[in-house]
Amino acid sequence: MYVDAISRAPMVHRFTSKVTLGYEAIGIVALDTDRAGIIYLAVLGSTTQDESGTSVTLFCLEPQHGAIVGTTSLPANTMPEETFRDLAVLDEGGAIYVVRSGAGVELTRVDCRPGS
Repeated sequence: MYVDAISRAPMVHRFTSKVTLGYEAIGIVALDTDRAGIIYLAVLGSTTQDESGTSVTLFCLEPQHGAIVGTTSLPANTMPEETFRDLAVLDEGGAIYVVRSGAGVELTRVDCRPGS
């Protein structure tokens, strides 16, 4: 997977960063930045033919060159209920992730930045 970054005002290409997943990507859960410019990429993927190997990986990329500075693994939401957005990046860094289960919905703070 590749992430392209473009500076908005002059519309100049900043970088293209390759993100190696190690599994089959099913979809992008989120692509956003925090106030410091850290890029958050959350990818839903599967390592098996059924949902038993499905998970979400959250990547943090630094804003200047797109180098991956951290990752974290999150449980995939496999319940039939759908939401518009499972992950929301916070201005101060980190994110809120919605985990749905038979017991209900839980909001969890997650982060993949170094030292977090």
